[in-house]
Amino acid sequence: MFKLRVHSQRGDLDQEFVVEGETAILGRSSDCHVVIDRADISRRHVEIRRGLVVEDLASRNGTHVDGTRIVRATALGQARFEIGDAGSKNVIVVEVLGEPESRREPPPDLLKSSVDLGRPPAAAPAAQGPAAVSGSPRSPRRSRPSSPR
Repeated sequence: MFKLRVHSQRGDLDQEFVVEGETAILGRSSDCHVVIDRADISRRHVEIRRGLVVEDLASRNGTHVDGTRIVRATALGQARFEIGDAGSKNVIVVEVLGEPESRREPPPDLLKSSVDLGRPPAAAPAAQGPAAVSGSPRSPRRSRPSSPR
Protein backbone atom coordinates (compact mmCIF):
# COMPACT_ATOMS: atom_id res chain seq x y z
CA MET A 1 0.00 0.00 0.00
CA PHE A 2 1.16 3.52 -0.76
CA LYS A 3 -0.32 7.00 -1.21
CA LEU A 4 -0.22 9.22 -4.30
CA ARG A 5 -0.80 12.94 -4.65
CA VAL A 6 -1.79 13.92 -8.20
CA HIS A 7 -1.75 17.63 -9.00
CA SER A 8 -1.30 19.99 -11.93
CA GLN A 9 1.19 22.82 -12.21
CA ARG A 10 -1.67 25.31 -12.69
CA GLY A 11 -3.35 24.18 -9.49
CA ASP A 12 -6.65 23.14 -11.07
CA LEU A 13 -6.14 19.53 -9.93
CA ASP A 14 -5.01 18.32 -6.50
CA GLN A 15 -6.10 14.95 -5.09
CA GLU A 16 -4.60 12.21 -2.93
CA PHE A 17 -5.19 8.47 -3.36
CA VAL A 18 -4.41 5.41 -1.28
CA VAL A 19 -3.30 2.53 -3.50
CA GLU A 20 -4.44 -0.75 -1.95
CA GLY A 21 -1.89 -3.00 -3.62
CA GLU A 22 1.66 -3.09 -4.84
CA THR A 23 1.02 -1.49 -8.23
CA ALA A 24 -1.18 1.20 -9.73
CA ILE A 25 -1.80 2.22 -13.33
CA LEU A 26 -2.65 5.84 -14.07
CA GLY A 27 -4.31 6.99 -17.29
CA ARG A 28 -7.52 8.12 -19.04
CA SER A 29 -9.10 4.66 -19.30
CA SER A 30 -11.78 3.67 -16.81
CA ASP A 31 -9.81 0.42 -16.42
CA CYS A 32 -6.97 2.29 -14.68
CA HIS A 33 -6.55 2.35 -10.92
CA VAL A 34 -6.41 6.16 -10.98
CA VAL A 35 -8.26 7.85 -13.86
CA ILE A 36 -6.91 11.20 -15.07
CA ASP A 37 -9.34 12.67 -17.59
CA ARG A 38 -6.97 14.89 -19.59
CA ALA A 39 -6.33 14.91 -23.35
CA ASP A 40 -2.53 14.80 -22.94
CA ILE A 41 -2.69 11.66 -20.75
CA SER A 42 -2.73 8.29 -22.54
CA ARG A 43 -5.39 5.66 -21.84
CA ARG A 44 -2.82 3.60 -19.91
CA HIS A 45 -0.06 6.09 -19.24
CA VAL A 46 2.15 4.91 -16.39
CA GLU A 47 2.56 2.10 -13.86
CA ILE A 48 3.88 2.65 -10.33
CA ARG A 49 5.25 -0.31 -8.34
CA ARG A 50 5.34 -0.13 -4.54
CA GLY A 51 5.95 3.59 -4.79
CA LEU A 52 9.57 2.85 -5.74
CA VAL A 53 9.53 2.20 -9.51
CA VAL A 54 7.76 3.97 -12.36
CA GLU A 55 7.30 2.65 -15.90
CA ASP A 56 5.90 4.57 -18.87
CA LEU A 57 3.43 2.36 -20.78
CA ALA A 58 4.31 3.62 -24.28
CA SER A 59 2.39 6.85 -23.68
CA ARG A 60 2.29 9.54 -26.36
CA ASN A 61 3.41 12.44 -24.16
CA GLY A 62 5.71 10.57 -21.83
CA THR A 63 6.69 10.18 -18.22
CA HIS A 64 9.54 12.26 -16.81
CA VAL A 65 11.75 11.48 -13.81
CA ASP A 66 14.18 14.20 -12.75
CA GLY A 67 13.35 16.08 -15.98
CA THR A 68 14.29 13.16 -18.26
CA ARG A 69 11.77 11.19 -20.31
CA ILE A 70 11.95 7.52 -19.32
CA VAL A 71 11.57 4.60 -21.71
CA ARG A 72 11.76 1.62 -19.32
CA ALA A 73 11.14 0.85 -15.65
CA THR A 74 13.02 3.40 -13.58
CA ALA A 75 13.75 3.62 -9.85
CA LEU A 76 12.43 6.79 -8.28
CA GLY A 77 15.36 8.56 -6.67
CA GLN A 78 12.91 11.09 -5.34
CA ALA A 79 9.24 10.66 -4.60
CA ARG A 80 7.83 12.51 -7.63
CA PHE A 81 7.57 12.35 -11.40
CA GLU A 82 5.62 14.11 -14.16
CA ILE A 83 3.26 12.80 -16.82
CA GLY A 84 1.84 14.51 -19.88
CA ASP A 85 3.20 16.95 -22.42
CA ALA A 86 6.48 18.28 -20.99
CA GLY A 87 6.24 21.27 -23.33
CA SER A 88 2.95 22.42 -21.80
CA LYS A 89 2.62 24.65 -18.78
CA ASN A 90 0.26 22.17 -17.14
CA VAL A 91 1.92 18.77 -16.75
CA ILE A 92 0.55 16.44 -14.09
CA VAL A 93 2.85 15.92 -11.11
CA VAL A 94 2.56 12.63 -9.23
CA GLU A 95 4.10 12.42 -5.76
CA VAL A 96 4.44 9.25 -3.71
CA LEU A 97 3.45 9.96 -0.10
CA GLY A 98 3.47 7.79 3.00
CA GLU A 99 4.71 4.29 2.33
CA PRO A 100 7.33 3.35 1.46
CA GLU A 101 8.65 5.03 4.58
CA SER A 102 12.15 5.38 3.16
CA ARG A 103 13.39 6.00 -0.36
CA ARG A 104 15.42 2.84 -0.79
CA GLU A 105 16.75 1.00 -3.81
CA PRO A 106 14.01 -1.24 -5.23
CA PRO A 107 14.57 -4.99 -5.58
CA PRO A 108 15.81 -5.95 -9.09
CA ASP A 109 12.55 -7.76 -9.91
CA LEU A 110 10.64 -4.46 -9.67
CA LEU A 111 12.77 -2.99 -12.46
CA LYS A 112 11.62 -5.65 -14.94
CA SER A 113 8.75 -4.71 -17.22
CA SER A 114 5.65 -6.31 -15.76
CA VAL A 115 2.73 -4.90 -17.72
CA ASP A 116 1.18 -6.50 -20.77
CA LEU A 117 0.17 -3.39 -22.72
CA GLY A 118 -2.65 -5.29 -24.40
CA ARG A 119 -4.50 -6.16 -21.18
CA PRO A 120 -6.14 -3.96 -18.55
CA PRO A 121 -5.23 -4.41 -14.88
CA ALA A 122 -6.81 -7.33 -13.06
CA ALA A 123 -10.42 -6.80 -12.10
CA ALA A 124 -11.21 -5.78 -8.54
CA PRO A 125 -14.12 -6.90 -6.37
CA ALA A 126 -17.51 -5.77 -7.70
CA ALA A 127 -18.11 -3.34 -4.83
CA GLN A 128 -15.31 -1.07 -6.02
CA GLY A 129 -14.66 1.09 -9.13
CA PRO A 130 -11.83 3.32 -10.51
CA ALA A 131 -10.81 6.49 -8.73
CA ALA A 132 -11.28 9.52 -10.95
CA VAL A 133 -9.00 12.53 -10.83
CA SER A 134 -11.20 14.56 -13.15
CA GLY A 135 -13.80 15.01 -10.47
CA SER A 136 -16.32 12.78 -12.24
CA PRO A 137 -18.56 10.81 -9.86
CA ARG A 138 -16.90 7.39 -9.86
CA SER A 139 -16.41 5.19 -6.85
CA PRO A 140 -12.89 3.99 -5.95
CA ARG A 141 -11.58 0.54 -6.95
CA ARG A 142 -7.96 -0.10 -6.02
CA SER A 143 -7.23 3.41 -4.86
CA ARG A 144 -9.34 5.77 -2.89
CA PRO A 145 -9.00 9.47 -2.12
CA SER A 146 -7.43 9.88 1.27
CA SER A 147 -8.90 12.07 3.94
CA PRO A 148 -8.04 15.80 3.78
CA ARG A 149 -5.00 16.98 5.66
